[in-house]
Amino acid sequence: MSRAMAKDYSPHVRVIPICPGDVDTPMLRGEFEQRGIDVQTGLQESAEGVPMKRVCDAQEVADLVLYAASDSVTFMTGYPLVVDGGSRA
Repeated sequence: MSRAMAKDYSPHVRVIPICPGDVDTPMLRGEFEQRGIDVQTGLQESAEGVPMKRVCDAQEVADLVLYAASDSVTFMTGYPLVVDGGSRA
């Protein structure tokens, strides 16, 4: 869909989806609590499946969004930026 949107709306709009893996947020922590899992245990278990062996921090996603919106990537459109610690590698 992002590639189709990039073709339809370029050159006026850049389409850069941000695709994070698990991000340490109140929502993720709440999910662990709802499932009866200790938050630290849940974060550790989530991190085990990530090659970088940790869960993403919300600031890392925000930094990537700022990068995507910057003039540093003015010729990029249609392909996602993945911030998942290598999970999809």
